[in-house]
Amino acid sequence: MLVIGCKPTILCTGPNDEIEIDGVPVVRTVPPTHESQLAKRKIAKADFLIEDIIGPDGWETGIENLGRFIDWQLSQINADVLHLNSFTSAFSINEIDCPVVVTNHENGQESDNLWGEGFFDWFANANKLHPNKLGRHKLLAVPTNYYADLYSDLFQQKIVGMMQGIRLENFQAIYNQRTIQDQLTILLPSRFEPAQKGHDLAIKAVASLREKGFDIKLIISGIRDDYVKRLEEFRDDLGKRSDFSFIEFRRYGDMQLAYTAADIVLSPERYCSYGLSISEALACGCQTVLSDIPTYLEIASQYENAHFFRCGDVDDLERALLKLIDANAKKSVPSIEFRAVNDMRECAKAYAASYLRCLNPGREPRISRFGEIGG
Repeated sequence: MLVIGCKPTILCTGPNDEIEIDGVPVVRTVPPTHESQLAKRKIAKADFLIEDIIGPDGWETGIENLGRFIDWQLSQINADVLHLNSFTSAFSINEIDCPVVVTNHENGQESDNLWGEGFFDWFANANKLHPNKLGRHKLLAVPTNYYADLYSDLFQQKIVGMMQGIRLENFQAIYNQRTIQDQLTILLPSRFEPAQKGHDLAIKAVASLREKGFDIKLIISGIRDDYVKRLEEFRDDLGKRSDFSFIEFRRYGDMQLAYTAADIVLSPERYCSYGLSISEALACGCQTVLSDIPTYLEIASQYENAHFFRCGDVDDLERALLKLIDANAKKSVPSIEFRAVNDMRECAKAYAASYLRCLNPGREPRISRFGEIGG
C-alpha cells in the first residue's frame, strides 16, 4: 500500500513496543480499564478477548462487549477508510464514521478453534437475523472463490473472492534442475498447528517410507516462540509411536530458505482458507504434494508440479510421495504463469481500488484488473 500511495496504519491489541512492519507503523490501542488484564495474558491475545472482553455469558452479550471494545480502539485513530480483518469484528462494531472494507481469513473450523465450538453456526444464524450488520460495509472479501461462494449463500450477502497472492521478491524462483539425491528432503512449511496442518499425517507417511528403505529427512519449519509448549506436547504424544530422529525442526523465519533445500514440499492440511505456503512453494517451482481440500484445488490444480492426495488419508499420501520418488522428479522450472497471477501486488491494487470507490463513489478507478470488486 505504501508503494501505491496509501498511508496505512496497523491497529492492534499487541505488545507495548513501538514497531513497524515493512515501513507501516503498528499502533497499540487498549482501553486503560483493560491494561492490567492484558498484561497478565502476555502473548495470549485470543484468551484475553475470549475471557476478559467477551466474557462467560455467551455470544449474545459477548458480541456486544467485543463491539464496544473495538469501537473504542477505532476511536483512537483518524482514517479515511477502515480495513478490518474478520467478519466477527465487522459484525460487532457499532460506531462507524468512515467506510469499512473487510477481509475474513478464517473458515468455519478455524473460527470454532479460535472462539469456541459452535461459534460459527451461531454467527451464521446471527447474520441471517441481522443482515444489515455485515451488509452495511462497502466490501466483504475472502481469499478464495470457494469460500466467497459458500459464505455468499450462507450469509445471504455478497462476498467477493480476492486472491491473496504472495510477495514474489521474498520467494525466488529455483531454476536449477536438481535430481532427487540418495537422501530425500521433504519440507512441511506451515505454521505448527498439527490439528489443522496435518503434521501427524506427514510424520506417519514419512516414517512408513523410511521403514521401506527410503532415506528421507523431514523438515518442519513453522516453529515460533509461542509454539514451544505445543511442540513439546506433540512430540510427547507422537513420540510414543514414532522415532523423531529423521525430523529437523526449523524456525518460522527460516521458511524461505527451506524451500531451496527441499526436494518435495508437503502440505497435508485438513482445512484452510487460502494456501499461502503452497503458493510460495509453487512460485519457487518446487514439486508440491497437497491434500485435495477445495482451496488447494482452486489455487493449484492447473499446475503440473502440484500433486494431490485424499485429505486425511495417510496411505494415499504415502502413495503420492512414492510416485514422485519413483519418477525421480526434478525441481521444475518455475511456473511463470503461476507467478504472473499470484503476485500480492495485484491484490494490493484491487484493495486500493476498493478504497477509492469508498472515497469517490461516482468515480471508477482504473488501477486494478479486478474490475468486479467494490461496494
